[in-house]
Parts: sequence; structure tokens; C-alpha cells
Amino acid sequence: MRGLSTLIYKENIAWWRTKKWMVNSVLWSILICGLMANLLFIPTIANMATETELNQAGGITAYVISIGLAALFEFGMAAIGIGVIILTSDSFVGEFENGICTWMLSKPVNRKSYVLSKLISNAMAIFILLIALPSTIAYLMLSYRMSEFFPLISFLKGVGIMSIHTLFYLTLTMVLGIFTKNRAIILAIALASALGGSIVGSIIPQLFHVTPWILPKLASIVVSGDVQSTGFGFGSLIMSSVWSIVFVVASLWKFEKMDL
Repeated sequence: MRGLSTLIYKENIAWWRTKKWMVNSVLWSILICGLMANLLFIPTIANMATETELNQAGGITAYVISIGLAALFEFGMAAIGIGVIILTSDSFVGEFENGICTWMLSKPVNRKSYVLSKLISNAMAIFILLIALPSTIAYLMLSYRMSEFFPLISFLKGVGIMSIHTLFYLTLTMVLGIFTKNRAIILAIALASALGGSIVGSIIPQLFHVTPWILPKLASIVVSGDVQSTGFGFGSLIMSSVWSIVFVVASLWKFEKMDL
């Protein structure tokens, strides 16, 4: 792990000593929480629901809360997955092309440290700016709309599922960057999964067992308390975690073998 702390410091500068952290904190909070605010606090949303839907939900407030949770976990997780791909697709490719990677490895640093520094720094920044901050604001809005604190443990379970979903796309983008060194291929494969995975899964349901495509729906169901409807969702949760580990191991292995 020689040079790991130094490389993490270097990666953190790109996030925290530029406007990147401010832009992302504002952008994702507005994108996710702005949509939630419209659904939670605009009366016309509840007025559009049928009487049957309101009765099934348990009343107007419960119905609006369920819509807000769907916006946070189903729309929000998909949007964050796409954002992670775009934010990190150039992490390795850009430094391969401009020679920074070769220059860095000429210093007394380990190749594993180079890969892990990018994973750790990006994961920390993305969790804080794209997950923790919008989720905190969302939790406060949900609590305000209910006039009491939303069940914290259930909410944190949903945030945990969101984190695993995000980690999958972070590690997928990383391994594609190392194996292909091609931005077009990285974006094509990763975005195809993030945008079209649910469509493919509806055609081949077995794929939901081994991909993160059902996780947004699973998070929404878990937080709402309807655990009996999750079905095979927990298998997807386990496999998404396993895939993330596989991607990291594959990235470390490939980077060690590369001729730079």
C-alpha cells in the first residue's frame, strides 16, 4: 500500500479544493429533493389519486409519502447511477492519455495504491455529495410532511441499498476504464445497464437475480415496510455486492499486468 495516503490526498484535492464539490452538492440536492418537494407538498398530486389508491395507501398522507419515497429511491437511484458513470468515466482513461498515470507510477507508489486511491476518494465524495446530503434533506422533508419523524431504521435500510447500487456502478465504471481505456465503450456498457437494465430484466426476469436492476424498487418497498413484496430482490442485493468486489479485484489484477 505504498503511497496510498498521498494518492488519496491528491484525489481529494480534485473533489474538495475545486468547485466540483459545490456543484455536485447543489445539483443533486435540487434534482432529487426538488422533485420530492413537488410530490410531497403540492396538493394537486394527492387530488389526482383515485379513492381506491388512497384507501390502499392508508390515506392522503400515506399516499403522498409513498410517492415521495418512489421519487427518492426509484428515480433518485437511477439518476445517481448515471451520474456516477459520467463523473468517474474519465478517472483512469484521462490519466492514461495525458501521461499522468505513467508519471505517478514512476514515483515510489504501488500500483494497487493507485487504483484503490481512486476508488476510496471517489466513493467517499459520491457518498457524501450524491447520497448522504440529498438523503438527509429528503428525510427531513418526509418527517415534516408526516408531522413526525419518519422511521429512521427503515429509511437507513433504503439508503444502504442505494449505496450498494451506487458502488456497483462506480466499480463497474472503474473496471471498464482499466480494461478498455475507451470512453465510448465505458459509457455504452455502463449507461446501457443503468438506463436499459430494467427493460431487459422485464424480458428475462432471471437477470434480476444477478444484477442491481431491481434495487431501486427494492429500496422503495423496504422503506415503505412492504417487505413481503420484495421477492428475489435480496438476491439482487447480495449479487450486486459480490459484483462490486469482483470488479475491484479484476481492476487490481489487470492494472498490475498493464504495460504503462
